[in-house]
This record gives sequence, C-alpha cells and structure tokens, in this order.
Amino acid sequence: MEKYYDMPKGCRYMSEDPDLLHYLRQFNKFILNKTVTGCGGTSLFLNSSIDVVIISPRLQALKDKHEQHPDTFLFHSPYTNNGKRAADIKRLMSDLNNYINNPFSVYNKAKILVTLDSCDKVIDVLKGYGVIDSFLFVVDEFQCLMGDATFKGTTDMNFLIRLDNEAKNICYLSATPIQDMFLDFVPQFKGLPYIKLEWDKSVLEEPNVREIQMKKDESAEKICSNIIRDFRANGYFARKVVDGQVVYSTEACIFLNEVRSIINIIVKNNLKPDEVTILCSDGKVSGLPKGFKAGGLCTDKYNPRNKTFTFCTKASFEGVDFYSTNA
Repeated sequence: MEKYYDMPKGCRYMSEDPDLLHYLRQFNKFILNKTVTGCGGTSLFLNSSIDVVIISPRLQALKDKHEQHPDTFLFHSPYTNNGKRAADIKRLMSDLNNYINNPFSVYNKAKILVTLDSCDKVIDVLKGYGVIDSFLFVVDEFQCLMGDATFKGTTDMNFLIRLDNEAKNICYLSATPIQDMFLDFVPQFKGLPYIKLEWDKSVLEEPNVREIQMKKDESAEKICSNIIRDFRANGYFARKVVDGQVVYSTEACIFLNEVRSIINIIVKNNLKPDEVTILCSDGKVSGLPKGFKAGGLCTDKYNPRNKTFTFCTKASFEGVDFYSTNA
C-alpha cells in the first residue's frame, strides 16, 4: 500500500513541516521512505512530544545523536571479556527505568537510543513498566537489516519478530529504497503502509561525484597514499571556483572495507592522531595503533571542525551525519 506525501515547497528538513508527524501518527506500523539523506528524520522524532525509541544497527550514529541530544538515554554497554557486561546491562536497565519515571527532555517525554542487538533489554524494561504501547519505535536505516543478513541474519530476524510481537507502534525509516520482493519476503514488512516523501526539487542538490578507477595491480591503500602525498605537497585535496571565489578542500572522507586497511595507511604514511578520525565497530578498536581511537566526528552542523582525514569502515557510517564546509 504505497502512499505519497508532498513536502511543502521550499522545505529542506522534515521538522519544517508542521503536519508531517500528525499525518504519520495515523499509522501504527509503517515504512517511511524519506528519499533523501540528511533531512532530519530521526531529529523529527527526537524533538517531538511523543515517547520514542530510536533503534539503529550502527552504534556510531546513536553516539552522535546522543551528543546532539543530551536529554536522550543511550542504552549501550561496551563489549568486554571480563565478565562485567552482565552487571553493566543490569545497571543500564535500572537506570532506564528511572529515566522513564523522570525523563529530562523538553516535552518530558522519554527519548531512548539503542542498537538493534540491545533492543530486547529496552523492550523488557518498557514492557515491565507497562508503558510499551505509548512508545513509537523508529528503526533507523532499516535497509541495513537486509545488508547484514549474510553474517547476522538470525539476530536480525529474532529482533524483527520480537519487536513486531511486542510493539504497537513501529516506523521503519530509510532513505534507501528496498525492492518490493524483499519487503514481501519478510513477514514483518509484508503489507505495511509504505509512505514515500516527495520533496520540492528546488531544495535538492545532487552531489558531483568524480570516480577514480583502480588500475591493474593497484590497491586502495596505494591510492590513499597518493592522496595523502599530494595533500602534503599542495596543502589541499582539491580546489574549485564558487561564486567567483577559489575554495580549497582541506578535508577528506575515505570509505574502506575494513580496519586493517586503515591501520596500514596510517602506519605507512606516518599519520598522527590529531590528523585522523576513525569510524569503526567497537570490536575493532583494540587493533588501532597507539594513540588512535574510534569516533570523535564533529556533530556541530553549524560550525563543523573536522580532522584532515576521516576513515570509515563498511559497516560503521550508515546513519551518521557528516558536517563539513569543504570535504
């Protein structure tokens, strides 16, 4: 059941439409295709006057949202091998129960951030407290459930089954369209209302992508080393004329498949921690060179200050907001 919703003329962010949330609330369980990225999908719900659980398959996106919205409750326990995680999860569940009693958001409504893997603990707390039906569960970047299926399909399906059984109100949110055949294949998606946002074309800007084809016997690490070498020689990555002014790019965002490649690039090019931001999973942090850590991406969209190089692994950047004036 596909529905189209026309965003107001000149509107760039979902929160700028005063009627959108009221329209969406008529549906209990639905798929929302926002069609464009960076349009404030999760912010619409986090700034609303309803109780919300934001579920993301990517922890980094939740950490950034928590930094932008400190009145939220981030339910996350770092993975450890010392047996303390069970006690930490128990503490988090107790803290969440207290937060639900006394949320400190502007509307006095609970705003909970949780990864897909820990969502069952949040459900247990809300169900035990008898308030689960008052919450809207927003599954952000839900297309990742399809992409992750090859290595964590059982976890994803168990999550979907439990959420569908326990939650009354669910929004599956994405800007990445998923083919109907895949939606129909998953029982929890089949037959759900599918709302697609239609935007004023005058506010949309297509990115200008320049492709660099990898040559024979050339690796991604070698290409990155060449980029770093050229930056050190020139002092910028690229330059272009904008409104008659020469603008220089002094930031680069590099997407790679795995942390090992990032480590090799750092070591071979003698990069320093104050030059590098790394987005990767918690489980890979221990392998980073001394002095380097994961996270730390700038979350100030009005005055972004980024390090020269931002490295992102394949499964870490989805849902993360990137703010830059020149990257």
